[in-house]
Amino acid sequence: MIGQKNFFLDEDIAKQFNVDRNAILMESGEGRTYRSGNIVLKHINNDSLEQTKWIIDLFHNINEDGFRVSRPIASLDGKWITNNGWSAWIFLEGNHEYKRHIPLIINAIIDFHKAIKNVPRPSFFDEDSEYRRSDRYAWGDLPNKINPKIEPLVKKLFAFRKPVEGIENQIIHGDLGPANILLVDTLKPGIIDIAPYYRPVEFALAIFAYWIGPWTGDMEVLKYFEKINHFDQMLVRAGIRMLMTKSEFNMQGDAYEEYSKSTNLIIKYLEQK
Repeated sequence: MIGQKNFFLDEDIAKQFNVDRNAILMESGEGRTYRSGNIVLKHINNDSLEQTKWIIDLFHNINEDGFRVSRPIASLDGKWITNNGWSAWIFLEGNHEYKRHIPLIINAIIDFHKAIKNVPRPSFFDEDSEYRRSDRYAWGDLPNKINPKIEPLVKKLFAFRKPVEGIENQIIHGDLGPANILLVDTLKPGIIDIAPYYRPVEFALAIFAYWIGPWTGDMEVLKYFEKINHFDQMLVRAGIRMLMTKSEFNMQGDAYEEYSKSTNLIIKYLEQK
């Protein structure tokens, strides 16, 4: 693994989950995620504790049919989260080489969301954050104040937005980029690091389409999504959410150029419809 860093786990944590103290700091995971053997250990921030408990319950009980997930592992004393904020998960094998597997991934995303269709909307979705606000802007009214550098791009996309009918909100994975999908030729696609939102499944698919299409400049891949209900409108909302997230975090420099290119590709795609 390029850039991997060795890490020595505290003896207490290693004992709690019966793992070797020699671990690797994983590239994803915001510097708080480590792998020891086939176990992934995550150190949880207090502000994400409620969401982590909810995710543990979701993945502990989920029926894997057409997809794989990383299941939680209890500590030796039966806790999902230790007193000092550690959780453990089964490591999923796989790579992120999605190009040969796009139809398979689309089916796995659909199957994953079928499995969680009836999960109730949790109360922490009402919390205020840059990500939650950006999601609301993609579906509702824009705020009065937008990063002036990207405001023209947002308003261009907003002009394409239309009401949609016949789709239902449910719990979705709202950040399905290639980094959160693991592929092995002999296994079903793995879906990891859920970012939960309450939106239509079609929107989750549009997020995936955004990352492999406009973001990479490969608009040909959008042909795989033609049968998705209201796909164009979902892609518009995905583009708005991406831009508004960067506005919330005061996007600057190279990030602007990247999001500008992907947004203009979406606009060109819609203009040709």
